[in-house]
Amino acid sequence: MLSEGEKARVVSIEGGSGVRKKLTDLGIIPGKYIHVAYGGGGGPRVLVVDDTKIMVGQGMLHKIIVEL
Repeated sequence: MLSEGEKARVVSIEGGSGVRKKLTDLGIIPGKYIHVAYGGGGGPRVLVVDDTKIMVGQGMLHKIIVEL
């Protein structure tokens, strides 16, 4: 899982169609670069995707497969 300040490319999204649709609707799709603006520990993190900040909880974060 990414830590605060790290940037990575989304490789895939795991999970059911509902999770994939929600993340896709937020702009988190394979090939996009995301980075963690802030957050950590066991709580949600704020991701930046295309200059947009998005808060994502731990459950969904674990479904985003990235490549550093």
